[in-house]
Amino acid sequence: MAALSKNHHASAILTGTYAVASKTVYVNARLIDTNSNLVLGSVDFQLPLDADMRTLITRKGL
Repeated sequence: MAALSKNHHASAILTGTYAVASKTVYVNARLIDTNSNLVLGSVDFQLPLDADMRTLITRKGL
């Protein structure tokens, strides 16, 4: 984390994951302070896996 902060002059980093299920995309996001490594905020939410979302998650190398 310190290297990212130094190389990119970042005071915080946004990180997270997503998981695709049959009808839903589950998303987790965290904002982490690069100096203290404390989580400044976090959120978990779900998105419906509709045609637009399916296109976004299956695109390769735009």
